[in-house]
Amino acid sequence: MTRRQYIELLQSETSGGKITDEVRLNYRLMGAFLDIGREMAITMYAEKKGGAPAQLYQTTYPMFKNDTQEDDCNTIFAMPGPVVQIDQATSSISYIGGESGMDPYIRSSDRSSFANQMQHWLMSSIASKRPVSLYIPEFNYIVINKTPGNLPKRIMVTGIFAYPTDVPEYNPDIDNYPITNEIFSIAKDYIYRTSIAEMMTKIPDIISNGTDDMSIMQKQRGR
Repeated sequence: MTRRQYIELLQSETSGGKITDEVRLNYRLMGAFLDIGREMAITMYAEKKGGAPAQLYQTTYPMFKNDTQEDDCNTIFAMPGPVVQIDQATSSISYIGGESGMDPYIRSSDRSSFANQMQHWLMSSIASKRPVSLYIPEFNYIVINKTPGNLPKRIMVTGIFAYPTDVPEYNPDIDNYPITNEIFSIAKDYIYRTSIAEMMTKIPDIISNGTDDMSIMQKQRGR
């Protein structure tokens, strides 16, 4: 199912099975609720099951920007959006490496291990050294370290993105929304158990009131 189909399913259940014009107007907001619920559901699912289904992962090619480069030993790639954090120490990134998908880089979990691995890497006499990578969630970018003059300018990343539409390769109109039935059920339950549910029921009134206010203003201006 596409993202729109999942949103319409949420809209239908929220409005008692009727999708009115007012309900359709809040498509973007309902999409945000869906993404929030999905992210929370993935975290809860992964904590219970010890991992996440393959259907949730998306592949992208982070952007290389010359103006963000800091030195000749590192390459910085800007991620299109944040990835889901399974817990405080674990991101949902499953692959960082060459764009073929068959060349994984050495992964570091934090800045300290990145520095230690780089020290070991620099002292190594192995000719075919693999780059060392680090994902920094607070800045949402990936740092790659390799021999100066031989820094990669295109990499591939596979992970679970918090907002699937952030990924340029994803087409929400035709691609399946990265979720499973079980996780959608958890997400829906989370949405209905939190304050999001109250917000959802108020949206049609807010939209209707806003439309009425606009009509009054237009009449007062003689339009």
